[in-house]
Amino acid sequence: MLIALLLPAVQAAREAARRMQCTNHMRQWALACHNYYDANGAFPRQFNVGGMPRNTGPGGNRERWSATFALFPFMEQMALYEIANTLPTPWPTIAQGVDETHPTARNVATLRCPSDSHGGGPASPQSDRRQAVTNIMMSRGDSVVHQLNGATNNDNHNFRGTTYDRSLPANNGFSASRSMFYYNIEKTFGSVPDGTSNTILISETVSPSMTGATNIRGGIAVVTSGMDLGGTSPWLYDPTACINVPRSDGHFTVTPSSQWRGGRMLDGASVFTAFNTILPPNAPSCVVGTGDDTNGFLTANSNHSGGVNAARVDGSVSFISEAIDTGGLPAVQNGSFLRGASPFGVWGALGTPEGGESRSL
Repeated sequence: MLIALLLPAVQAAREAARRMQCTNHMRQWALACHNYYDANGAFPRQFNVGGMPRNTGPGGNRERWSATFALFPFMEQMALYEIANTLPTPWPTIAQGVDETHPTARNVATLRCPSDSHGGGPASPQSDRRQAVTNIMMSRGDSVVHQLNGATNNDNHNFRGTTYDRSLPANNGFSASRSMFYYNIEKTFGSVPDGTSNTILISETVSPSMTGATNIRGGIAVVTSGMDLGGTSPWLYDPTACINVPRSDGHFTVTPSSQWRGGRMLDGASVFTAFNTILPPNAPSCVVGTGDDTNGFLTANSNHSGGVNAARVDGSVSFISEAIDTGGLPAVQNGSFLRGASPFGVWGALGTPEGGESRSL
């Protein structure tokens, strides 16, 4: 009887300690981001050029290295940074025999959360290769489109390097103002008029132990483009279609993606290292297709009870409840190219640095 009474308290104390460690890891990541800013005058991009030999031309994988990779010199990982930077891609290119000694398979403790059931495990397998895992996800704000199809130079909006054109048509994926991280754009503190304490920088995810997971937390459901799962519009513009994805016993029952959340620590592609502030924490993730550059709803999730940790641009870390206001999850016809205030309530507002809605919890 005593054991039965004490065990829940012991488990709760252990989870509190694990959650605190997750919080500390996020704070270290945010501090590294600030140190990067001091050295470079801007925050890192979602995709960064890395690796030698580098591909030539606009295509290829030369800009698939994540913001985390750019931060390695500022988080006591210079040796791993220098080794990994000799590689052409942020994943193993050798089809066989790649184990935990490969640079892209070396886990970094500060990027893992012990609350994740796989948080303390070895690098995860993808086919016959090993990949280092991360639980830290970059915010992509309230945009569902994650790749970039072009940019022009007629609207410099507190970004360094490439500028973006607000007049580009909807669905082209260039919603540069909707988050702190974007392809080929380095944002500054001037990009955060909503306030650094009101804008999320990173959150977390559960990372399953392998590809093809159907877990609501950590898995990715694949939905055919244009398929309607119960909403009144194509699912990519209707968040309720994803949050209501068929499920049973903590798993979704549609086809799982062959990619997996957190499964490539150094890859900047959103399915691996990013989330959007549309669906509430611990809701399902849904994408179009099985590729690693696909679009969709990628949610923050964790094994913490009731929500997720999140770090803001000012470096503070707080707990975000899975019951946070999401504005009723409205269907947004041009959801991939939103402007102004986020339609997704407090959660959407926290993800957008210049939506004009200085919302806080």
